Amino acid sequence: MPKKKFKEHYTLYNLFTCLSLAGIVGFFLFALIRGSFAFDWVSMRNKGGIHTIDYFNHVLLAAYPEYIYEIATGIWGMFPPLAYVFYRFLFLITYDGADLPQSYAQLAAMNYTQTVFLYYSLFVALLLVFAIEAWRKENAHYKRLVACLLLSVPFFAGGFERGNSVMVVVPLLLIALKWKDSGSRLKKELALVIIAICAGLKIYPAIFGLLYIKEQRFKEGFRLLGYGILFFFVPFLFFGGKNGLILWLLNVIETTGTESLGRLEYIKGLTCTLGYLITGRDLPLLGAIMTNLFLLAMIGLFVVSVDKYRTVFYLCCCMTFFPVNAHRYTLSYLAIPLVMYLMEHGSERGKDAFITAEIVGYGCLFSIPVLWGFLTGFRLQVADINPHLTYVELWLYVAAYSVVLTTAAHELYRVIEKKELNPTLKLEITRRRVSGKTDAEIQK
Repeated sequence: MPKKKFKEHYTLYNLFTCLSLAGIVGFFLFALIRGSFAFDWVSMRNKGGIHTIDYFNHVLLAAYPEYIYEIATGIWGMFPPLAYVFYRFLFLITYDGADLPQSYAQLAAMNYTQTVFLYYSLFVALLLVFAIEAWRKENAHYKRLVACLLLSVPFFAGGFERGNSVMVVVPLLLIALKWKDSGSRLKKELALVIIAICAGLKIYPAIFGLLYIKEQRFKEGFRLLGYGILFFFVPFLFFGGKNGLILWLLNVIETTGTESLGRLEYIKGLTCTLGYLITGRDLPLLGAIMTNLFLLAMIGLFVVSVDKYRTVFYLCCCMTFFPVNAHRYTLSYLAIPLVMYLMEHGSERGKDAFITAEIVGYGCLFSIPVLWGFLTGFRLQVADINPHLTYVELWLYVAAYSVVLTTAAHELYRVIEKKELNPTLKLEITRRRVSGKTDAEIQK
């Protein structure tokens, strides 16, 4: 390709989609040769037999609404009750009227269980399309972005493979963040309701309330708090009442003791794993300290950042890497700031080295690392420390943490650069960055 033509096609959007699709296409070509082994390699924990378990297990639990938190303990009983309102609906449209299912096998044997799951998956995919299109600027491309996300490891071999409700929360948060700054009062109010619903499904999206505090939109923030309390506590009336609330709290507390060695999905696990490899000892206290330092660092960067994309990115990092029950599908939260950035700035050439590095990191994260598979002989687990530590996990989290470090370094560079400027120019740069202009446009 001539140099001039390459420059015409070189944009941040094309850079991301080319990196992402290269891995995805390569994986399916590999699957044609190796068959189901390719899916064993890319699946969570490299195990069969428990695919879509997060979906079917919770639909099964929803068959017994009053006793959910008595039946489900630990990690299986930590979903807040609003999630079970959703799963109860899915159960009712699946139920054939016979005896209530007692096991996964009995639920799967119902005539339309798989059909309902297919409709659920289509709904999630269409919701993501709608969410991305809501952020699209006029004439901006977005179809390849949808394909890249849906077929990437965090979505395809994470959220969908486990049937986790994070696949519903991600597009809902994208829609809410777009409507939050809409000129329509109705959409602004719906944004509050959607964020509260997401918090009712997954708890951690409640952190987006900080956006309203930072922007001094306190009245909306109080209404968000009201919606959140409503969507969290009222469903307990149908799922065990006061006893259900107590049992839920006990389940959540129990999950904080999750095994951390070999777990790269959250900061405590990453710290304990690195500490074990260096010292040969488990260091849970250091893991707890680093987890809290990470949270404080992300909140601090959120406070000083003036970019809409970056403020959302730091909040998504809190949801992705802080919880000790995180799995690879929680990386899907990082798709939220990615979509926001590419739909706003995807047509740019990427002359900023930091931004280019971030997009390359995203391209490696939201893909399928088939080349990495060839280089490692498509081996499955890295070590016997923990079955979660697979070669695919290793790739994903090197890519994810590189994006975090690059973005944080760029933010700190901007803060230092801003301090060295005179007050007038500093104010002008801040104003223009808030308006969405790039560094190149500012300098012009």
